Amino acid sequence: MRYESIVSDMAAWIENNKYHNLKIEEITEKSGFSRRHLQRFFKQKTALSIGTYSRLRRLSGAAISLRITGHTVKNIARWFGFDSAASFIAAFRRQFGVTPVAFRKQDHWPFENMIPRYDYLACVAKLDCRLIRCSIDKPIMSSVNIAEVTQNIQPTGLYSMLITNVKYDEEFTTNSDVMLSYALCIEDSQGGDKLDWISIALNDNIKNLPHIQSVIYAGLLPSLGITRLRAPDVLKVKCNQAGEVIISEYRVPCVQHTTNLCSNIASKTY
Repeated sequence: MRYESIVSDMAAWIENNKYHNLKIEEITEKSGFSRRHLQRFFKQKTALSIGTYSRLRRLSGAAISLRITGHTVKNIARWFGFDSAASFIAAFRRQFGVTPVAFRKQDHWPFENMIPRYDYLACVAKLDCRLIRCSIDKPIMSSVNIAEVTQNIQPTGLYSMLITNVKYDEEFTTNSDVMLSYALCIEDSQGGDKLDWISIALNDNIKNLPHIQSVIYAGLLPSLGITRLRAPDVLKVKCNQAGEVIISEYRVPCVQHTTNLCSNIASKTY
């Protein structure tokens, strides 16, 4: 159990420092263990060497950046600590089977070759997920300011919220810096075309949305190995008696057959 906690702490530290090419010596010094001892129990827990884990997490972060930002391959390579765009392209192609440009242009976003954050796995294991099929509700307003949207949620209403990218940051620091647009929707019994979704049951304040999204995109989706559709994420939200906006469900659009990789997802059609 002690080693489990140490590896989780080291994985979190690697994540916070993944925007440069971490050296094994830096990681070993941070851990306080000998290189040999750290390598041994890190690999026992993750099935990966420290160097491989660090490199694959940088590639996984870069893959997300390719999908949610419009920055050049050269800039993304530099931000994630690669010596050159050529070395990044070669490493990316070995891991994902396509070039970064091709990965960005794909209609679908495959997570099967991304590796999850080890420090998120305990949280991921507790998530209640299922496969559902439903349409997207009708938007009634939208804004890049989430507070402007949530102030319109009434205690007696049934709402969903669509989340999409609106523009790319000029100055990139982390994937959490990308600006999003939020559209408030009312339930639409007519609906449109039905899509498949990974549905995650939650009971969390909307103020925690950035952390929720991090756990889902850096932990859950790589763990499931799903293929995401190019469509908005959807939140089911409600207002409690204290006036707080609570997320009761988070939905990610997906290709149904990919969920066969995860046997604990039940199927339900609305």
